[in-house]
Amino acid sequence: MINHYGKYVSEEIPTTGVRNNNNITWLWDEVDSGNSICLTCEDCQIENKNEIAEDENFCDCCEIMKDYLIGSWLKDAEGLYYPDESGNYAAIVRTDSNVTQVVFSKTIKKCALCSPCYPGQADLDSNGNFSAYDLPDDFYRE
Repeated sequence: MINHYGKYVSEEIPTTGVRNNNNITWLWDEVDSGNSICLTCEDCQIENKNEIAEDENFCDCCEIMKDYLIGSWLKDAEGLYYPDESGNYAAIVRTDSNVTQVVFSKTIKKCALCSPCYPGQADLDSNGNFSAYDLPDDFYRE
C-alpha cells in the first residue's frame, strides 16, 4: 500500500480509473442512449419542483455542464446511488472536467496513478503497475 495524496492504494486491488472523455470512442452514445442518469437534472428537479410543475419543458433547456451515471447503479434508502456489482461496470461522466471515473468494472487495466486532482485513483490513459477499473473494450472500438 502507498499513500497517494491522502488515499491508500495497492497495486493489486483495483481502484477508480479516470480517463479523458475525448479518449472514449462510444461514450456519448451511451450517455445519450436513455440508459444514463443525469445527476445534474435530478438535483435541478428537486430544487425547482414548483417551477417544473408549472412548465413541463423546464429541464429541456438546461445548458449547464452535467454529471451522468452510466452502467449499473442502484439507489439506497436515502436516495444515494452506488455501483451495482452484478453489472459490467459503473462510471461517472463529468462534463465540467471532461473525465469519466470508472468506480466499478469487470474490466481491469494496469496503469499509473493520477495527478493530485484525483487522489487514490489511476490514470487509464497511461501505463503502469496499479490496477484500475476500466470501461468495457467495446467503448474503444472504431
